[in-house]
Amino acid sequence: ITQVSDKKRSLVSISKKDLESHLGQWKDLLSIWDKIKFSVFIVLALLLLGGATRVFFLLRKKSQLFVDAVLLQDHYLTCKGEILILSQEQVALLLHLIEHKNVSIKTLLTLDYFKDYAESYKKQLIQKSLADLKRTFEENEVIADKIQLLFQSNKKDKRQKIVTLKGNVTPYQGWFNYVIRQFYS
Repeated sequence: ITQVSDKKRSLVSISKKDLESHLGQWKDLLSIWDKIKFSVFIVLALLLLGGATRVFFLLRKKSQLFVDAVLLQDHYLTCKGEILILSQEQVALLLHLIEHKNVSIKTLLTLDYFKDYAESYKKQLIQKSLADLKRTFEENEVIADKIQLLFQSNKKDKRQKIVTLKGNVTPYQGWFNYVIRQFYS
């Protein structure tokens, strides 16, 4: 309770008995609070526990999705603890496939990474790298369940092959790169 004397305010303590006499008809509120305060604290504790549990399960679900994701980190393709090491050509092709999903081999010939090679060698290198990449995916069961490469011919032009990436690969830069580098060095 504040008390004013000589234009100054100060806090003054008051006994419960004096407070009840000042409250008049509202004095029952003090006894009600004593009765319900334990129940209010229990309800608040249950709400906090429920919120914390929900946050925990949402974070767990998100981390599980992260573990199930196929991640491309520099030259490493990882999924559920499985690690594949890719060549520079395979990484360049895979990054382009991640971005476009369906790509013709003719389009892949124009990639910046392959511009330094002679035309004929470029085509052979791309086809060999794509075949190696497909074989690498198929040999690893965990990754084969998540992603695959399909080769299809265009109906109009039988010579043109279309490469389709089925599944999702996420390019990722993070702490795992450091761990893998330390593991392989």
